[in-house]
Amino acid sequence: MSEDHIISEKYTHNGLTYFFDIRKSKRDELYIRITQRNDNSSEFEYQRIFIFEDAINQFIDTFVDVLEKYHSLTKEKVIISQNIVEPENKTAISAQITDKSSNDSSVSNKKFTFAEIRTRFEKAYRPWSKEDDDKLEILFCEKKSVQELSKIFGRTSGSIRSRIAKLEFIDKYPT
Repeated sequence: MSEDHIISEKYTHNGLTYFFDIRKSKRDELYIRITQRNDNSSEFEYQRIFIFEDAINQFIDTFVDVLEKYHSLTKEKVIISQNIVEPENKTAISAQITDKSSNDSSVSNKKFTFAEIRTRFEKAYRPWSKEDDDKLEILFCEKKSVQELSKIFGRTSGSIRSRIAKLEFIDKYPT
């Protein structure tokens, strides 16, 4: 592995290989490179996406948003569940993704502690206060984006969307 190539993970499916790499630029900055290689043709064909350090958080938030929307459209094929438990001894979220359309019984498990999640989202998985709800309503009416609200409240964009839906702001304040 070259000096600028720090970590690499690979996944192959139906003649396509995906590489997820963490690399270092000439300016000594980290970035992620995602490569799709088509192994079905006589010559390898590559498609690449580069995500640089200053855009990683926004990329992750947007990607998670799209995955949530994808999940809502394909509930028969993919189940994404989050088991959230926060007693004193068990502070982890376990996300499981299972492809029900295949007979593969393998399940991908990733565990994150609340402390790790809260390094990015200070109030993640904490209860909403009346003051937070009031402030959210005002900022929603000011047409703040979900990403802006996420930063303001220190919560994930999924949490912001869920709260907006629960408080029925979209029905209450149609655009």
